Amino acid sequence: MRVNKITTDTGFTLLELLVALLLFSIISGLLYSGLSFSMKSLSAAEKRSYEVNHVLAIQAFMRSKVATIRLINSNSLDGEGAFKGQQHQLEFVSDVPQSVTSGGLAFYQISLNDNSQKPALQVSLANYPKDDTLQEDIAIEGISEFTLMYFGKRVGEQESTWHEQWQEKNHLPLLVKIEIGTPTGLNWPAQVVAIRAAN
Repeated sequence: MRVNKITTDTGFTLLELLVALLLFSIISGLLYSGLSFSMKSLSAAEKRSYEVNHVLAIQAFMRSKVATIRLINSNSLDGEGAFKGQQHQLEFVSDVPQSVTSGGLAFYQISLNDNSQKPALQVSLANYPKDDTLQEDIAIEGISEFTLMYFGKRVGEQESTWHEQWQEKNHLPLLVKIEIGTPTGLNWPAQVVAIRAAN
């Protein structure tokens, strides 16, 4: 007696294929959203890290230059180079930056350029006494707030207090408080620097 073998083709039905495609699309969507979130987080962390390093570098520069401010006789050179402190601007004589190999003293003028499009900290630098060997103007972008306060005793005062301006030509303030702000609105702690020549 002859028996015919019945063979059945194994494979996916159309319904199984549709279910597999649906599961694949859901998993792909979840993977894409997770990867997109990771990339955004990484980009935000990089921006925050850049901002932190940027502000720390500015604070280090301000600390080193303000600490070494020199008292210049206001009668010499028509008073040019004398310390002048305002709430958003500072003029003083201090050491030349280390990047300049000639050494000596330099006249600094630091103020906030409050351009609403691109706020920046404006730093002007020239040799003291002034000549043509060094003259630089630098705009440090990413700074939207630059506020200064001065601690010391003015002529006629009994005790040292904080002042918004310092126009005393014969002596320096004891301390300078520097507040820096960025467009992102992060709160940076105020920096208080002691002027060595005032002590």
